[in-house]
Amino acid sequence: MFSTMQHQKRAEELIDDAKNLVSSIDERFAKAKERLEKKLAEIDALRSQLIKQTLAKFRKRFESIENEPAIELTPVAEAPLGEQLQPLYEKSDIEPVEIKDVRGGKGGAFFVSLLAALLTVAVALLIGAVGTGQPVAKETFTDILRLEKILAWLSGGAFDPDMGSPVFGIVVLAIAAIAAWMIAWSIMMAKSARRNLQTAEGIYGEAEKYHEVKNRYAQALDELADELDKLGKILETCDIYMQEFNAVLQRIIHTEGSDFEAYRNPSKDAVKRATECAEALIPLLNIAIVTTEGTPSRQLSDAITHGEKIVLALMENHPMPKMETSEQEQYAEEGLSLPPESEEAAESLEIETKEEGKIL
Repeated sequence: MFSTMQHQKRAEELIDDAKNLVSSIDERFAKAKERLEKKLAEIDALRSQLIKQTLAKFRKRFESIENEPAIELTPVAEAPLGEQLQPLYEKSDIEPVEIKDVRGGKGGAFFVSLLAALLTVAVALLIGAVGTGQPVAKETFTDILRLEKILAWLSGGAFDPDMGSPVFGIVVLAIAAIAAWMIAWSIMMAKSARRNLQTAEGIYGEAEKYHEVKNRYAQALDELADELDKLGKILETCDIYMQEFNAVLQRIIHTEGSDFEAYRNPSKDAVKRATECAEALIPLLNIAIVTTEGTPSRQLSDAITHGEKIVLALMENHPMPKMETSEQEQYAEEGLSLPPESEEAAESLEIETKEEGKIL
């Protein structure tokens, strides 16, 4: 009985632990997703401002200059970065674990135990009837005198007629019924407890797997949000510098005209510096934050490294760094840790853009 109670208690504890595992990781994933989407909204707002306002204004002013220096501005996809997250969200949408409370089995055990007790009483009365030589008929068990003889026989009259007593016979029947009840109850509850424990262990195992996989996706979202936070600070700094360059271009065009060849050397240097900044800034706006298979892209980390070099060059008036094409082609797919994919899954780092969506 003690073992049975321990099994049932353990089963209930495992179910509670499984519920906590699932609810805690679902809550953590939801918070990670909310944080990431908030950060993406900020990044997309910065990108939109850079593309549609700051860089667009630079382009307009730069194109108004005659004999201007050569400049290469790679087309930028206007589509929000948040649109790239759909594959990742689809992969992280794991089928939830179905958790059912384990039943104690008391209802079934009650009826089986009651049946065992009644059968025990019935069999004892039948044996008593046969032992006293009475016919096995309805009248035998409804006639008080005959029933007293049977009870007396059960209480010891079978060995010594003088020992028999109907009252003690009732006690014997009650003890037999209670014993049968307890035996049946113990057997049923033990079976139910073992079954519940096995079920609970299986459910807990599924909950652990769900927690492990979902947690890795939550970690990926958190790391992605951290990376985007760094990128956002870089874009904000670059936007401030580009706005300053736009103001300088406006001043130069206003005071020295639109012929680059007629500009004073400091003005020529300022125009060239503005074009270098614009050229260096474009790769930060045209990146894939996740692969087409839904795995986080290494491009984001490389863009942050490149952006930090740009900011440093702007602050210290050093030559502007450029991201080589060969470097861009060597991006690694394994940017962040995610649940393993099939070997056949070929990961891509390309961003598909529509020509009509480009403004630069």
